[in-house]
Amino acid sequence: MHDQESKRRVSLSSDKADYFRWRDDRSGYEDYDSYADEDQQLRRNLRITAADEIEWRQLRESEFRIEF
Repeated sequence: MHDQESKRRVSLSSDKADYFRWRDDRSGYEDYDSYADEDQQLRRNLRITAADEIEWRQLRESEFRIEF
């Protein structure tokens, strides 16, 4: 199982992981809508897919479990 988690981490590029961290950092702000255009542009440039979204959630869940 540990090997599967390692493979997931490797398959998500660092650029995509950086995007998801950037997005997560801004998701709690009241003016999140002001980032909508930048968000859409980054999603297009990085070719973010639904599979990337799922992979990011799984990665975050595993990081959360490790922290606690």
